[in-house]
Amino acid sequence: MAAGDPAYRRYLNAIRTHESVDGTFGKLVGDDGASLGPLHIGKLCWADGCAVLKRGWAWWPFVFSRRHSEQVITAYYAKYAPAALLAGDWATLARLHNGGPSGPTNPVTLAYWKSIEAIMAGDTHGKRSVGIEPAFCLRQFD
Repeated sequence: MAAGDPAYRRYLNAIRTHESVDGTFGKLVGDDGASLGPLHIGKLCWADGCAVLKRGWAWWPFVFSRRHSEQVITAYYAKYAPAALLAGDWATLARLHNGGPSGPTNPVTLAYWKSIEAIMAGDTHGKRSVGIEPAFCLRQFD
């Protein structure tokens, strides 16, 4: 599944809307700084995705690049849930995104999936869809 696929794009936009809300800097930092960027990716997830891609992209500053973040998270999904990625199983991917490799079977991640599902259905829970990243998101890397 490519990032340009309309269904996958809708899914990634829902993750971005949930995680970074309105694109403000404070919202690009999650989990007390353990996850960063428009998709709130942590260092271990980033390292996994970069290993799959065979890229040496440093977590900081590349994690703030939407393009790089989407490539890395897609590679991460391909490593841990390739069938779900190919099938467009958004629930499995969202739960993996939220809870790591054991996320799809962890009941704690179900609420996260329900939030992503609602956003994909058009209910943003008052969150504004993120259309433009702020300038500090290192557009030169995109």
